[in-house]
Amino acid sequence: MGSSSLLPFGRVRLLAFAIAGNVLPVIIATATDRWRHPAVFLAGAVVACLASLVVALVSRRRRVLFWSAAFAQIPALTLMQAYSGGAASGYSVLVVMAMVWFGLAATDFELIAGMLVLAACSALPMVLFGAPAYPHTWGHAALLTLVGVTVAGSLRAVTRELGMLAQRFAQEAVVDDLTGLLNPGDGAIRLRVSSPGQRAAATRSRW
Repeated sequence: MGSSSLLPFGRVRLLAFAIAGNVLPVIIATATDRWRHPAVFLAGAVVACLASLVVALVSRRRRVLFWSAAFAQIPALTLMQAYSGGAASGYSVLVVMAMVWFGLAATDFELIAGMLVLAACSALPMVLFGAPAYPHTWGHAALLTLVGVTVAGSLRAVTRELGMLAQRFAQEAVVDDLTGLLNPGDGAIRLRVSSPGQRAAATRSRW
């Protein structure tokens, strides 16, 4: 599946993000002009909310269910754009929120796959269905894809850098770089040095 994101998300944090970043915006969008939304909009809203919660609550070990939910979010949010402008719809911003999850918590493989799904969902509805559900607005589709890919890629770079810094700080908390000794934790002190000169210098520093 590739290397997972280095940002240490817990289950509670993922659930909070799913609710605040996906479920709540979808509910607000649905409540806005709720009597004017077509059935396809409501179907997309329900699937998007359920998919977000499944991704937050289900273990990655259940690959079929997890991946199905993870990659169902973007098509479901695309359904919410039907008959409201397609890629030019105001609801297209919800797709960017789905890409935030791919940037923060997805594996490298899932991130690339999510970008491809975003590109497909931005273009294919115009080709397969066209107006009035999805008008041919290629510029908006390209813009939506570019923004989503950029957001996800930027978040992945940030989380990877934070993960490297966290590993570095954890190592520095265990090993004293001045002496090369492990900081006393369990009562055992070991050397993180290899040459005889380093061992001698570290030994003298203890006396």
